[in-house]
Amino acid sequence: MSTVVSELLNSREFGTDGGFKATRRFLVYDDAGGQISAEDVLDNADMPTAGNSHPDFDILLAQTYSVVPSSDAAGVWEVVWNYSPQSAFGDINETGEEVLPLSVTAGVTAVDIYKSDPVLPADPSNPGASTDIGGTLVSEGGQPISYWLPNSQISVTETISASSFNAYTLLSSTGKRNQNSFLGLPPGSVVFKGVNISRQTANTYTVVYEFGFDAWFHLRQVCDKDSSGRPVVNLDGTEMEVYWRQPFKDTIGFGFISSI
Repeated sequence: MSTVVSELLNSREFGTDGGFKATRRFLVYDDAGGQISAEDVLDNADMPTAGNSHPDFDILLAQTYSVVPSSDAAGVWEVVWNYSPQSAFGDINETGEEVLPLSVTAGVTAVDIYKSDPVLPADPSNPGASTDIGGTLVSEGGQPISYWLPNSQISVTETISASSFNAYTLLSSTGKRNQNSFLGLPPGSVVFKGVNISRQTANTYTVVYEFGFDAWFHLRQVCDKDSSGRPVVNLDGTEMEVYWRQPFKDTIGFGFISSI
């Protein structure tokens, strides 16, 4: 038996009453007629989760949901997800009209590599646990060498007038990569590092968002090791298996920045 998640595509709704919003509706059931719990429904991999971007408008993020038993069929759950632009601030009145301060510092970072000119995976979130990265072996005696990898540090500053501040949105977004193109950089190449918030008046905040761009989509090289933890190298030292690892697997939309 397996769980079926079926979106009712003709039920997608968009509106601007109270701000740009959208809804998506799903029917969820067991294909063998068994019973599934509401928890199983929400945990299903085909179901949206909070913070996911809407498939039609990536500025809209999944916010709230409702899960109720269907009145038309036994064993079927009806799920509605509500989408809106996410901000850590409640009841935003306005953002500064001046040019949005943007700072980009380009540079390099020293990383350990075993192979040069590696092949980047098609899906940087799931590079393959045992897929060799290709390239040319540059390891010395099974040990990595240092490589200068291009990267950039990006800061975006905005001033927001709002009635309240909720830290959860920003805290839950830290350490996640961009689901969509961000400032012209490809999906998955930018990680949200954190934020600095300064309260200027009772309802005015200066917010500095920090991001990091990585030319390898934040992937890092690890080598194959034996049971004792030693690198596995062939007899003449000319080849070894090297794999990609992704420390930032999760991706989200960066719609929590109201000015971009």
